[in-house]
Amino acid sequence: MAEPPLTARKVPKEDEDAPTAKVLPLPKGEIEKVEPSRPAPPPRTFKDTLKTFVNSLVLTLIILYLLNGEFRLTLAGGAGAVLQPIIGFEGTLPIATLLTAGVITSSISTALAHFFTDYIKQARMAEQNRALQKLSFDAMRAKNPKKVERVAEMRKKMQGDNVGQMWAPMKMMGYSLLIIGVIFVWMGQFVIHSAGTYETAGRMFFAVPWAWRVSLSGLSFLPHYILLYSLLAIPFGMVMRRLLRYFTFKKRLAAIAAREAAGSA
Repeated sequence: MAEPPLTARKVPKEDEDAPTAKVLPLPKGEIEKVEPSRPAPPPRTFKDTLKTFVNSLVLTLIILYLLNGEFRLTLAGGAGAVLQPIIGFEGTLPIATLLTAGVITSSISTALAHFFTDYIKQARMAEQNRALQKLSFDAMRAKNPKKVERVAEMRKKMQGDNVGQMWAPMKMMGYSLLIIGVIFVWMGQFVIHSAGTYETAGRMFFAVPWAWRVSLSGLSFLPHYILLYSLLAIPFGMVMRRLLRYFTFKKRLAAIAAREAAGSA
Protein backbone atom coordinates (compact mmCIF):
# COMPACT_ATOMS: atom_id res chain seq x y z
CA MET A 1 0.00 0.00 0.00
CA ALA A 2 1.45 3.35 -1.08
CA GLU A 3 2.07 6.00 1.60
CA PRO A 4 0.25 9.32 1.18
CA PRO A 5 2.44 12.15 -0.06
CA LEU A 6 3.71 14.61 2.54
CA THR A 7 2.06 18.00 2.29
CA ALA A 8 3.13 21.21 3.98
CA ARG A 9 0.84 22.31 6.79
CA LYS A 10 -0.44 25.82 6.46
CA VAL A 11 0.23 27.91 9.55
CA PRO A 12 -2.79 29.90 10.57
CA LYS A 13 -2.56 33.66 10.33
CA GLU A 14 -3.12 34.06 14.06
CA ASP A 15 0.00 31.98 14.77
CA GLU A 16 2.07 33.96 12.31
CA ASP A 17 1.11 37.29 13.82
CA ALA A 18 1.54 36.06 17.49
CA PRO A 19 4.45 37.81 19.22
CA THR A 20 7.38 35.62 20.14
CA ALA A 21 8.32 35.37 23.82
CA LYS A 22 11.56 37.09 24.74
CA VAL A 23 14.03 35.26 27.02
CA LEU A 24 15.36 37.65 29.65
CA PRO A 25 18.99 37.21 30.70
CA LEU A 26 19.66 35.93 34.22
CA PRO A 27 20.93 38.52 36.71
CA LYS A 28 24.65 38.52 37.21
CA GLY A 29 26.21 37.86 40.58
CA GLU A 30 25.42 35.35 43.29
CA ILE A 31 21.86 34.84 44.37
CA GLU A 32 21.55 34.90 48.16
CA LYS A 33 19.90 31.91 49.74
CA VAL A 34 16.93 32.68 51.87
CA GLU A 35 17.31 30.78 55.16
CA PRO A 36 14.28 29.91 57.21
CA SER A 37 13.69 32.29 60.05
CA ARG A 38 14.99 31.06 63.41
CA PRO A 39 13.34 31.90 66.69
CA ALA A 40 15.10 34.61 68.63
CA PRO A 41 17.02 33.37 71.68
CA PRO A 42 15.36 34.11 75.01
CA PRO A 43 16.68 37.16 76.86
CA ARG A 44 19.37 36.53 79.45
CA THR A 45 18.16 36.58 83.02
CA PHE A 46 20.01 37.55 86.18
CA LYS A 47 20.44 33.86 86.96
CA ASP A 48 22.19 33.25 83.62
CA THR A 49 24.48 36.24 84.16
CA LEU A 50 25.33 35.10 87.68
CA LYS A 51 26.04 31.56 86.46
CA THR A 52 28.40 32.87 83.77
CA PHE A 53 30.20 35.05 86.30
CA VAL A 54 30.63 32.17 88.77
CA ASN A 55 31.92 29.84 86.05
CA SER A 56 34.46 32.42 84.91
CA LEU A 57 35.55 33.06 88.51
CA VAL A 58 36.02 29.34 89.21
CA LEU A 59 37.99 28.87 85.98
CA THR A 60 40.27 31.78 86.93
CA LEU A 61 40.83 30.33 90.41
CA ILE A 62 41.68 26.91 88.95
CA ILE A 63 44.25 28.45 86.58
CA LEU A 64 45.83 30.46 89.41
CA TYR A 65 45.82 27.38 91.63
CA LEU A 66 47.70 25.34 89.02
CA LEU A 67 50.23 28.03 88.08
CA ASN A 68 50.89 29.95 91.28
CA GLY A 69 52.30 28.17 94.36
CA GLU A 70 51.80 31.15 96.66
CA PHE A 71 48.15 31.32 95.68
CA ARG A 72 47.77 27.60 96.54
CA LEU A 73 49.26 28.18 99.98
CA THR A 74 47.00 31.19 100.52
CA LEU A 75 43.90 29.14 99.70
CA ALA A 76 45.14 26.32 101.93
CA GLY A 77 45.64 28.81 104.76
CA GLY A 78 42.06 30.01 104.37
CA ALA A 79 40.81 26.41 104.38
CA GLY A 80 42.88 25.69 107.48
CA ALA A 81 41.38 28.67 109.29
CA VAL A 82 37.96 27.07 108.78
CA LEU A 83 38.80 23.36 109.11
CA GLN A 84 41.44 23.40 111.85
CA PRO A 85 39.05 24.35 114.68
CA ILE A 86 36.42 21.87 113.43
CA ILE A 87 38.33 18.71 112.47
CA GLY A 88 41.88 19.49 113.58
CA PHE A 89 41.39 17.95 117.04
CA GLU A 90 44.27 20.18 118.18
CA GLY A 91 46.65 18.02 116.14
CA THR A 92 46.32 15.03 118.47
CA LEU A 93 44.40 12.75 116.06
CA PRO A 94 45.86 13.22 112.56
CA ILE A 95 44.33 10.03 111.15
CA ALA A 96 40.86 11.03 112.37
CA THR A 97 41.42 14.48 110.83
CA LEU A 98 42.28 12.98 107.43
CA LEU A 99 39.31 10.61 107.45
CA THR A 100 36.92 13.41 108.44
CA ALA A 101 38.33 15.59 105.65
CA GLY A 102 37.63 12.73 103.24
CA VAL A 103 34.01 12.59 104.37
CA ILE A 104 33.64 16.38 103.95
CA THR A 105 35.13 16.54 100.45
CA SER A 106 33.16 13.49 99.29
CA SER A 107 29.93 15.00 100.60
CA ILE A 108 30.57 18.34 98.87
CA SER A 109 31.56 16.89 95.49
CA THR A 110 28.76 14.29 95.51
CA ALA A 111 26.13 16.86 96.49
CA LEU A 112 27.26 19.27 93.76
CA ALA A 113 27.21 16.53 91.11
CA HIS A 114 23.80 15.30 92.27
CA PHE A 115 21.86 18.55 92.48
CA PHE A 116 23.22 19.92 89.20
CA THR A 117 22.72 16.74 87.14
CA ASP A 118 19.46 15.77 85.46
CA TYR A 119 19.46 11.98 85.68
CA ILE A 120 16.28 11.70 83.60
CA LYS A 121 17.91 13.48 80.67
CA GLN A 122 21.05 11.43 81.09
CA ALA A 123 19.06 8.19 80.96
CA ARG A 124 17.12 9.41 77.91
CA MET A 125 20.35 10.39 76.16
CA ALA A 126 21.90 7.00 76.90
CA GLU A 127 18.81 5.22 75.55
CA GLN A 128 18.91 7.32 72.37
CA ASN A 129 22.60 6.52 71.89
CA ARG A 130 21.90 2.80 72.23
CA ALA A 131 19.06 3.01 69.71
CA LEU A 132 21.18 4.95 67.21
CA GLN A 133 24.06 2.53 67.64
CA LYS A 134 21.73 -0.38 66.86
CA LEU A 135 20.36 1.42 63.78
CA SER A 136 23.87 2.19 62.57
CA PHE A 137 24.95 -1.43 63.03
CA ASP A 138 21.90 -2.69 61.13
CA ALA A 139 22.47 -0.21 58.30
CA MET A 140 26.14 -1.18 57.98
CA ARG A 141 25.27 -4.86 58.03
CA ALA A 142 22.64 -4.29 55.31
CA LYS A 143 25.20 -2.23 53.30
CA ASN A 144 22.77 0.67 52.97
CA PRO A 145 24.85 3.88 52.68
CA LYS A 146 21.81 6.16 52.62
CA LYS A 147 20.55 4.74 55.91
CA VAL A 148 24.03 5.05 57.42
CA GLU A 149 24.12 8.70 56.38
CA ARG A 150 20.68 9.32 57.88
CA VAL A 151 21.73 7.74 61.16
CA ALA A 152 24.88 9.90 61.21
CA GLU A 153 22.77 13.03 60.70
CA MET A 154 20.42 11.95 63.50
CA ARG A 155 23.37 11.38 65.84
CA LYS A 156 24.85 14.77 64.97
CA LYS A 157 21.53 16.51 65.64
CA MET A 158 21.09 14.68 68.94
CA GLN A 159 24.60 15.62 70.08
CA GLY A 160 23.87 19.27 69.28
CA ASP A 161 20.68 19.15 71.33
CA ASN A 162 22.37 17.46 74.30
CA VAL A 163 25.62 19.41 74.36
CA GLY A 164 24.51 21.34 77.46
CA GLN A 165 23.68 18.14 79.28
CA MET A 166 27.06 16.67 78.42
CA TRP A 167 28.96 19.72 79.71
CA ALA A 168 27.05 19.99 83.02
CA PRO A 169 29.05 17.24 84.82
CA MET A 170 32.31 18.76 83.57
CA LYS A 171 31.44 22.11 85.14
CA MET A 172 30.62 20.46 88.46
CA MET A 173 33.88 18.52 88.25
CA GLY A 174 35.77 21.82 88.04
CA TYR A 175 34.13 23.08 91.24
CA SER A 176 34.84 19.78 93.00
CA LEU A 177 38.46 19.65 91.88
CA LEU A 178 39.09 23.18 93.15
CA ILE A 179 37.66 22.37 96.59
CA ILE A 180 39.44 19.01 96.84
CA GLY A 181 42.73 20.50 95.62
CA VAL A 182 42.67 23.22 98.28
CA ILE A 183 41.89 20.67 101.02
CA PHE A 184 44.70 18.41 99.74
CA VAL A 185 47.22 21.23 100.12
CA TRP A 186 45.92 21.93 103.63
CA MET A 187 46.17 18.22 104.52
CA GLY A 188 49.78 18.16 103.34
CA GLN A 189 50.63 21.14 105.53
CA PHE A 190 48.76 19.55 108.43
CA VAL A 191 50.66 16.26 108.09
CA ILE A 192 54.06 18.04 107.89
CA HIS A 193 53.23 20.11 110.96
CA SER A 194 51.99 17.06 112.89
CA ALA A 195 55.05 15.00 111.95
CA GLY A 196 57.33 17.67 113.38
CA THR A 197 55.52 17.81 116.71
CA TYR A 198 56.78 15.66 119.54
CA GLU A 199 53.33 15.10 121.04
CA THR A 200 51.85 13.65 117.83
CA ALA A 201 54.92 11.81 116.52
CA GLY A 202 53.62 8.47 117.77
CA ARG A 203 50.22 8.99 116.16
CA MET A 204 51.61 9.44 112.64
CA PHE A 205 51.57 5.70 111.89
CA PHE A 206 48.88 3.25 110.88
CA ALA A 207 48.74 -0.46 110.00
CA VAL A 208 47.66 -2.13 106.76
CA PRO A 209 47.37 -5.86 105.96
CA TRP A 210 50.81 -5.95 104.29
CA ALA A 211 52.64 -3.70 106.78
CA TRP A 212 52.33 -3.08 110.49
CA ARG A 213 53.85 0.37 110.56
CA VAL A 214 53.18 2.89 107.79
CA SER A 215 53.96 6.58 108.22
CA LEU A 216 51.47 9.21 107.16
CA SER A 217 54.28 11.42 105.91
CA GLY A 218 55.79 8.59 103.83
CA LEU A 219 55.65 8.23 100.07
CA SER A 220 55.17 5.24 97.78
CA PHE A 221 53.53 5.89 94.39
CA LEU A 222 51.41 8.54 96.18
CA PRO A 223 51.74 10.25 99.56
CA HIS A 224 50.43 7.95 102.26
CA TYR A 225 48.04 10.53 103.69
CA ILE A 226 46.30 10.77 100.27
CA LEU A 227 45.99 6.99 100.10
CA LEU A 228 44.48 6.91 103.59
CA TYR A 229 42.16 9.76 102.64
CA SER A 230 41.00 7.88 99.52
CA LEU A 231 40.40 4.73 101.55
CA LEU A 232 37.33 6.35 103.10
CA ALA A 233 36.49 9.18 100.70
CA ILE A 234 35.90 7.08 97.57
CA PRO A 235 33.61 4.40 99.10
CA PHE A 236 31.72 7.02 101.11
CA GLY A 237 31.12 9.07 97.95
CA MET A 238 29.82 6.03 96.04
CA VAL A 239 27.39 5.09 98.84
CA MET A 240 26.19 8.69 99.22
CA ARG A 241 25.65 9.01 95.46
CA ARG A 242 23.49 5.89 95.35
CA LEU A 243 21.47 7.00 98.37
CA LEU A 244 20.81 10.43 96.87
CA ARG A 245 19.69 8.86 93.57
CA TYR A 246 17.46 6.40 95.41
CA PHE A 247 15.64 9.06 97.44
CA THR A 248 15.40 11.42 94.44
CA PHE A 249 13.80 8.81 92.18
CA LYS A 250 11.57 7.61 95.00
CA LYS A 251 10.30 11.15 95.52
CA ARG A 252 9.75 11.63 91.78
CA LEU A 253 7.84 8.34 91.44
CA ALA A 254 5.65 9.28 94.40
CA ALA A 255 4.88 12.64 92.76
CA ILE A 256 3.98 10.91 89.47
CA ALA A 257 1.71 8.43 91.28
CA ALA A 258 -0.03 11.26 93.16
CA ARG A 259 -0.55 13.18 89.91
CA GLU A 260 -2.04 10.13 88.20
CA ALA A 261 -4.31 9.47 91.16
CA ALA A 262 -5.51 13.07 91.11
CA GLY A 263 -6.16 12.87 87.35
CA SER A 264 -8.15 9.66 87.62
CA ALA A 265 -10.29 10.95 90.52
